[in-house]
Amino acid sequence: MELIGILIIYLVAAVDNRAEVGRRVRHIGLDEGNAPCYCSCRLLCATAGTRKNPAAGHSRVQELSRNMKTFGTLLFRTARIAVLAVVFVLGLAVLLNFLPVKESLSKYAVHAGMLLAAWICAKFFDRMSLRELGLSSVRKDYRHLLFGGGLAFLTSVLMGAGMILTGEMEQDHFKTIRTDPPQMLDTLLFCIWIGFAEELLFRGYFLSLWRKYGKIYPGIIVSALLFSAMHILNPSYGPLAFLAAFAIGLLYGYMFLAAGNLWIPIGHHIVWNFCQMLFFPPEGGEVAALILVAASFPILFVYFRRQKRAKLRL
Repeated sequence: MELIGILIIYLVAAVDNRAEVGRRVRHIGLDEGNAPCYCSCRLLCATAGTRKNPAAGHSRVQELSRNMKTFGTLLFRTARIAVLAVVFVLGLAVLLNFLPVKESLSKYAVHAGMLLAAWICAKFFDRMSLRELGLSSVRKDYRHLLFGGGLAFLTSVLMGAGMILTGEMEQDHFKTIRTDPPQMLDTLLFCIWIGFAEELLFRGYFLSLWRKYGKIYPGIIVSALLFSAMHILNPSYGPLAFLAAFAIGLLYGYMFLAAGNLWIPIGHHIVWNFCQMLFFPPEGGEVAALILVAASFPILFVYFRRQKRAKLRL
């Protein structure tokens, strides 16, 4: 009997208005005590009125059309800078083949192409200032830079301990590491270049662009996906490594949005890469990285909450 009542309500909803549907619901004796049938009928009552309200339907179509247009614009601009970055990287690589440049300097070409593409798109196409890209005064926000680097160092130490405990890395691995100052300085400078270039492109430009159009959460996902995809040429880059890089991209996106500038993700990126290049083997550590990235979110939440309270006291 109850199923028949629901069927009647559905048929009425197809041709009648909301008030009439509500009257039929009361007529067949359904109430809150009969929860499944009552909820089903109330849902039909709520949707029935839209059939008699063309203005509401037209408004929804317009909103959907605007959203599709916005996403189309964002995807086009995202593809545009990706193509420009590839063109600049390949162009610089070809140019360096004809110049007497040392191999130690040629490795900077890839990220030089990224920086060039981000600067051209931000300045000439999207009219975005350096402040909009997250480049605030480092004198004012140097604590963010230090905090990001400190967090990366802590997680790197914990990652090394975890890899030793799980057998992914031998205890005497660190004895084979070359720690001569010239090599460490060269690695540090390269990591600074990588951290600055990648964060300016993936968080500074991509995420700021999507935020400018009110699409923050899709922007975080898109920037993290592109960030992870860019590392596909790394040695032994499998599904776990892709997932770990994607999680780190989400972490950097949260850092950028919560801090309001790029210095925390830049500091974290520099120290993280430095430790990975200098102290860790080229393979392994993806599971430990995923765990530590997940553990970093509550630490950052507490940090930003305290920063906010400190500002309110001033």
